[in-house]
Amino acid sequence: MSRIIGIDPGRHGAIALLEHGRLVAIVDLPYVGEKSKTRVDMVELERLLWDLIGPAMETPTFVIEEPAFMPGQRGQATASRWLGQIEGVVAGWTPTVVRCYPPVWKRHHGLLKQPKDNSRIHARLLWPTARPWLNRKKDVDRAEAALVARWHFDKITQQQQGATHG
Repeated sequence: MSRIIGIDPGRHGAIALLEHGRLVAIVDLPYVGEKSKTRVDMVELERLLWDLIGPAMETPTFVIEEPAFMPGQRGQATASRWLGQIEGVVAGWTPTVVRCYPPVWKRHHGLLKQPKDNSRIHARLLWPTARPWLNRKKDVDRAEAALVARWHFDKITQQQQGATHG
């Protein structure tokens, strides 16, 4: 498991590709439509994934942040539709998707109950060469896509180390 794609499916969502824990690419999720008619551009998403993954023989592990909705929270139907559209495209690559709730990956990175921009700052510390992708405050969703992938990378690495030392 050397390649991981992390996806933050939010309104300004992003896709990040890690190879052996190194952040090698970040792209914004493609959307079409206006306001309540906004939807994931599934054809463009498929093309972006092809560009990221390339002709590699190994299918990457997909890790998608799954929003935890609160009762009565506005926008749940739209966010659920976006998540389903993303999962539909990813299902063309692999039936196995790792889902991660925000508190889980945020706790792992020490970001639980921290201001949202701390995710961007933390990602810039983990991957100094990624600064051009993470310079603007609005790049926080890019950072979160990368951190979701990194959470999974760290989890798998820790399990593998435990298996070899146990």
